Amino acid sequence: MPPKSKKDSSLIIRLPKADRDDFVALCEKTGTSASRELREHIQKFIKKNSKKGSSS
Repeated sequence: MPPKSKKDSSLIIRLPKADRDDFVALCEKTGTSASRELREHIQKFIKKNSKKGSSS
């Protein structure tokens, strides 16, 4: 796992309140946070899609 870096930026998204509430509740139920899960998804997305763009 890469070293932890300082979190110094925010991303604001709009989504239905019910989706947000369900997501937060599931995160709490599984012992994680919404922020942690979203950061992990973003990192995986960047890693996956950066490989595609580097070959051109």
